[in-house]
Amino acid sequence: MALVDHHFNIHTRDLATGGKNNLLAYPAQFNFSSVQHPMEWIEKARVKGNDVLLDATAFVPTNRLDLGAVKPDFVPLSFYKMFSYPTGLGALIARIAVLGKLRHPLLAGERSPSPPCRVIINTWLKPP
Repeated sequence: MALVDHHFNIHTRDLATGGKNNLLAYPAQFNFSSVQHPMEWIEKARVKGNDVLLDATAFVPTNRLDLGAVKPDFVPLSFYKMFSYPTGLGALIARIAVLGKLRHPLLAGERSPSPPCRVIINTWLKPP
């Protein structure tokens, strides 16, 4: 089975299955042509055991993204694209269940991992 649009093809048989940490990353909306890719790819990838990063940077300024319905594992956003200010500021939204998979690499000269920015985890909602 193939999911197809004019710019991007994904074959469910090509998705990794089980065992390792696998990530499917794709844009909800292509920045150059504004083509929107199907949200159904998220569930198809997760059924095969893949984590999904849905790049919503170009999508959220003009569309509603219901994270309760599509449930990607990671969603990067750009506040600049949403509000036109400030530059260089964004966010990574992650499901609590997959936060443990993130690792901060040691940078040159570091002896222990220290994130380059402050991480705030808000747990108002319980994970599914």
